[in-house]
Amino acid sequence: MICLLRFFRYRFEARPAEQKRLEPQLVESKSQSPPPIPPFKLYITPPSTPVKEHPNRDSADVSSSDTTVCRKVEIEKKASPSSPRSFPLSGQSSKKAHEAAPPSPTPSVSSKKSIKSSASTKSDTAGMPIERRSTLEDSAFDSFKRLCEVHGLLKRPAGLSEHDVVDGINDEATLLRFVYAKQCDVSVAHRQFKEAFLVREVNQLCSFYEGIDVHAYEETRNLYPHWIGRRDKKGQPICMLDFGKLDSKTMAAFKESSAKMEVERSNLKIPGIVSTEMLRAFTIFDTLTRFVMPLCSAVPNRKHSEIAVTKMVCVVDISGVGLRQFWNMRGYMQNFSKLVGINYPEILDHVFVIGAPSYFPTVWSWIKKWVDANTVKKLHILQPLEVLPTLQQHLELENIAQKFGGNFEYEHGMAPKLDPEVREVLQWLPPNASLPMGPLKWIDQGKGERIVVAVGSSEGRERWEKVASLHLGRKPTT
Repeated sequence: MICLLRFFRYRFEARPAEQKRLEPQLVESKSQSPPPIPPFKLYITPPSTPVKEHPNRDSADVSSSDTTVCRKVEIEKKASPSSPRSFPLSGQSSKKAHEAAPPSPTPSVSSKKSIKSSASTKSDTAGMPIERRSTLEDSAFDSFKRLCEVHGLLKRPAGLSEHDVVDGINDEATLLRFVYAKQCDVSVAHRQFKEAFLVREVNQLCSFYEGIDVHAYEETRNLYPHWIGRRDKKGQPICMLDFGKLDSKTMAAFKESSAKMEVERSNLKIPGIVSTEMLRAFTIFDTLTRFVMPLCSAVPNRKHSEIAVTKMVCVVDISGVGLRQFWNMRGYMQNFSKLVGINYPEILDHVFVIGAPSYFPTVWSWIKKWVDANTVKKLHILQPLEVLPTLQQHLELENIAQKFGGNFEYEHGMAPKLDPEVREVLQWLPPNASLPMGPLKWIDQGKGERIVVAVGSSEGRERWEKVASLHLGRKPTT
């Protein structure tokens, strides 16, 4: 009995001692455990958060990188798909946008004046005044322009004289055409503008424009849509082409005369050299962008006169053209599409094709493969009963050719017959009373005055003849 009592006493007295010996071990094990892992923070931008335009445009901020610009444009597009000012993006990744953005500080846009300084008051190609453009589009344009400046694409083009204007080459209206052609995708627009810039530089297009023979210029003009001196209801130039005149004999003579021309090219060892035939085609479209469109922009009595004219309307007559002629002209059509698509994007507002034969669906299946998708949307193939009603929606009756039911006396290759409003803004310099043949350009006289100069060469001699003056902002006399 005594032994049992001693046993239980020993057990109960030994338990607290064991607990005391274990407690330090537990504390020690806690002290040897690894330090706690800090919480991982992942910052994710909500994918569907709508970005609203700042109610006070004077204090709105412009994004500092192309990624932010394109992201905001995409979000706004999803938030308001019915808005006519939103543009779909072409899937630009944030990495590419970050690489495209130049390492420059965020521009300050603290006032409306600073916003207008980044985009000309005559630069919008969407048919609305510059004040109605959204801050997001202003930001995309600023990023594109800044990117072009960093890569030296906005320097004065080689071959221009001191007082030559840069309209139609690298002015802000031209830059906007490239931006809108790529739906505000800054990196893609920059890549295309760089390609166009290299083609112009390596082929010395400005110098070629200055020295081309007048008769060679007029021969080329007859092969492409050319201005007839009239404008549509928006104030845009109307260009016409009788495709039936482009027969095999005419095209063979054009190639033969091109082969005889001596062309100076750049010594730069870079791609971009084009054929002499394409160089001659450049002169026709340079006349449109460098002379005709600035002239139409100066006419005050038109809708949205504060916006630069940067598009044209084309009327193409293909009546009487055979299937063999279409097939022989496939190279011409491919080059034409490439020329306009790369170097003169967003220059076409509407193209009306008239006189399509019964087999034209077959021809159209070829053409669609060569033409840019945006250009295809602007082509309107009109049936005989649709011609006059459709043209009257866009053109006044006195500017529609007589063979299409209008009152205008049109002849293929004719010199521009200026409408009265265009004539009123020009002050003719004797002995001139109309526009001469050959290439034309503008020179800046200062104080808002410009001079039309006829250039090119005639009988081996360079031509430099003042034709008329234009005072920007001056109202026409009545």
